[in-house]
Amino acid sequence: MSAEGEETEAPEAEGAMRETAETEQEAARAAKEGDQGRQEAAAAAAGRMPEHFYFREGFTELPLWECLERILPRKRVLAEEGWEVLQIHVQDIGRLPRENWPYGNNSFVLHGYFQYRYLILARRKRAQAKKFQSGYQYILGVPGIFKPQEKFMASMFGLPEFKRAAGNRKEDFGFWCGTLQM
Repeated sequence: MSAEGEETEAPEAEGAMRETAETEQEAARAAKEGDQGRQEAAAAAAGRMPEHFYFREGFTELPLWECLERILPRKRVLAEEGWEVLQIHVQDIGRLPRENWPYGNNSFVLHGYFQYRYLILARRKRAQAKKFQSGYQYILGVPGIFKPQEKFMASMFGLPEFKRAAGNRKEDFGFWCGTLQM
């Protein structure tokens, strides 16, 4: 490559760095002024989530559930009362905290997902939270039919609990559930 080619690439790189710096300055100005709409737009332009998405010391819960609630469909699929349920896809597991990512590569989860084309993410208030424990219990549910062989396989892959689906179905349809760390 000639020296001329190198000179033309340098101004482009400087321009991209200048745009990134300007976007970050814009986000800082919006945060300072309290304009949440501008703050979210500036963060999106910089390829980041809005500031309120990130954990800050002193808050008891991450606002992750509220963010997911805005973009994922709510479902009423569990027969058991008290659960808030969102329908998710395998790629949405990447939106969860890193401790839960192994579910995205779990053979049982993938098998259930490719058979039914969805998974569920559910939460309910805990009756009594222990120290350092969130006020909610979170689970990942994989659609399936209750059979002894399936129970054994689900347990082997970290989804030991079966929750029946709401509605009148002839088969024992429900969700194999595993606990999530949130």
